[in-house]
Amino acid sequence: MHNIFYDESSIEKMYFEGKIREKDYKILKLKNETGIRIFNNDNKETFIDNIFSCEIAELIFKIEILIGSSITTAKKKEKMRELYYNKIVKCILLCLEKDINNMSKKEIDEIQEFIRCNNDTLEDRLLNKNRIFYFCTYLVITLLSLSLYFIFIKYRTDSLLKNYISIVENENILKSVNMGLMGGFLAINYRLTNEKSFKITYFVPYYILLAAGRAFYSIIAGIIAYYLVKINFFNILDLVSTKNSREIFMYLLATVLGYSTRYLPSIFSSVSSCISKDKNTSDRNKGRE
Repeated sequence: MHNIFYDESSIEKMYFEGKIREKDYKILKLKNETGIRIFNNDNKETFIDNIFSCEIAELIFKIEILIGSSITTAKKKEKMRELYYNKIVKCILLCLEKDINNMSKKEIDEIQEFIRCNNDTLEDRLLNKNRIFYFCTYLVITLLSLSLYFIFIKYRTDSLLKNYISIVENENILKSVNMGLMGGFLAINYRLTNEKSFKITYFVPYYILLAAGRAFYSIIAGIIAYYLVKINFFNILDLVSTKNSREIFMYLLATVLGYSTRYLPSIFSSVSSCISKDKNTSDRNKGRE
């Protein structure tokens, strides 16, 4: 038992008060606290001393994570908490009503099934919330990039703008960046189907940062795609003669690089190899001279 007491003024919500196996119990939530406490008739805290105590504590932890990351009013959060806590109290009562040593297999299975069902429900909601934050973060960054492009198009005839930037070059870079983001958008939609990716942690900011990092990668991929085409890295200028064909190739390249995180490092390796070969060739030529 814990040396924690309470008085009537500190109670926020009383979920249960009565006798269980000839013992008085009170299950309640104290003010300015999260979680549920169990007290005996001396107003002294007790706890569930059986195999289900850790599982119930984990359920309460997940409930608080879910409610804490919900974007809603405090009133709705309290309604959510009360709904879930009522289920937890039901589970606690099932545990208190029977001595674990005298429980039949059927009774143990009943409690386990109850905990499993509630845990699965919470798990699904937490995973969906992680997915939503991940998807929405990437979507917002993509929409901001598209907005920047359309603003640029709208004001590109402005004489002040023309004096400071190359209209055509920057327009093409923005197009390439947005195609890179589109490629990344396809990739994250595929990632959303992978449950393991969203079970890493229940800490929502992690997925916001992960999505922001993925968007940043796609933006860089789009910029690199533009310059790879510009310097004729793939000898594309030797294969196509029209400007439209080169732009289409640039868009496809930006989309592919934005989609996969494997291709860009491979290109960097190729560039590095080319530079090393050129340097070695140059050194050999100097040696001969």
